[in-house]
Amino acid sequence: MLDVLSVGEALVDMTPAETAAGERCFLPKAGGAPVNVACALAKLGKNAAFAGRVGEDAFGRQLADALASAGVETALLQRDRQRHTTLAFVHLDEQGERSFSFCRKGMADTAFQADEKTLSAARESRIFHFGSVALAEERSRSAVLELLYAAQTAGRLISCDPNLRFPLWDDHSAMKRAVLDVLPAVDILKIAEEEAEFLFGLADPAKAAQYAQETFGARAVFVTCGGKGAWAALDGVLCFAPAYAVETVDTTGAGDGFCGAALAILLERTDGLSGWSQEEGTALLRFACAAGSLAVTRKGAIDALPTRTEVERCVAEGKTAE
Repeated sequence: MLDVLSVGEALVDMTPAETAAGERCFLPKAGGAPVNVACALAKLGKNAAFAGRVGEDAFGRQLADALASAGVETALLQRDRQRHTTLAFVHLDEQGERSFSFCRKGMADTAFQADEKTLSAARESRIFHFGSVALAEERSRSAVLELLYAAQTAGRLISCDPNLRFPLWDDHSAMKRAVLDVLPAVDILKIAEEEAEFLFGLADPAKAAQYAQETFGARAVFVTCGGKGAWAALDGVLCFAPAYAVETVDTTGAGDGFCGAALAILLERTDGLSGWSQEEGTALLRFACAAGSLAVTRKGAIDALPTRTEVERCVAEGKTAE
């Protein structure tokens, strides 16, 4: 049985760089939030697979190689000869915060489809993980929802990181509806504080975590607050942990590193999503915050995701941003 099946967009992040001559350029880096989460889990020693669709092109091969190198099962990665691999151009400000411009219309990831192999994996994985980007296009949305239903019917845990990307939706109210509609099916929710404010109308991350748990029934809710840390509502127990003091180079993939680390710890609990103490919940958050913090110290997403040894060392050193 797989630990986690991560489903959705696979794309190449065109990351800003500079040549030896001082000219600005873009370096292609494998990415896509569900890809990053699968890689984060694999680097932390978990059995993770990714299901998505890439073009039969150089970028698609780069994504397949990156997944395999990280230790992710790639048998469910679909190849498309008619469509190219999706590209996301990353823009970084002076603080390393990123924004995106997408080349996605008609690209391969929008044509992802559920088939017998992916449906079987959804039923047989301990956790089914997805985000909202795949919900922006009809074909990929239908595939993700079919897989989600298969996993839910089989009694598997459902994990979601909305990972909102406003440029991909012509109608932001439709994006909000699409996410809110699936939240009642979600057991584990990881969401950024600005996303929680958009979806729930709550600027306080602690209240947003409690609201999501009480309103939608998620057993574990994580609200990340960038360099400030993260809150969690874990089956009624509210916890907080600060981020760690690191030099920020590129925030791409930080939330995915956090998400993968949180899922890794949840997989190791004998009590599943029940029976949390304040101390245990805070320890989980510290581990996940360390993973997210370390992910900002290098450019790109997958290359920056830490190993378990690196995360444990960061937690042990205890240099928080407080």
